[in-house]
Amino acid sequence: MALDLTKNKEIFKQRDVRETAVAVVGTTYYSVNPINWKATNPNTDDITLNRFQVQMQGNDIVMNCAINLPHGAVVTSCVVYGNAAATAETWNLQRISVITDSVSDALATANIGTANTSISNATVDNQNYSYEINTSSMDTADEIWGTAITYTI
Repeated sequence: MALDLTKNKEIFKQRDVRETAVAVVGTTYYSVNPINWKATNPNTDDITLNRFQVQMQGNDIVMNCAINLPHGAVVTSCVVYGNAAATAETWNLQRISVITDSVSDALATANIGTANTSISNATVDNQNYSYEINTSSMDTADEIWGTAITYTI
């Protein structure tokens, strides 16, 4: 059932709901709180997780985080922040086919603490892909503090 906007103006207290539509055009930002990171391999319970950081309590831990950007956005930069110990590890921004169960493309990679502005397949295609960031194997006392992605619409 669709809402007829022309007959329900009084609900919205204006002539047309479309008058309040806002288009965000230009550069914008997506950030990821550390609490959104998940340990995926092998010692998934060997982490300390809170809203400020995720800290490894063991070795060889791979971390993963889902990324949800608007369809059609163009990613221009990505960085994963962490402590000095974590800078020896790498992060990977990648897209995964929703049609097959495989990683399709690596969009960017760098060491933790380093931004990458050379993004491959930079235009977000939510019809065919989902997006994630993962890390190389993290070691005891490595920390992730957050993630920042810059994109344009």
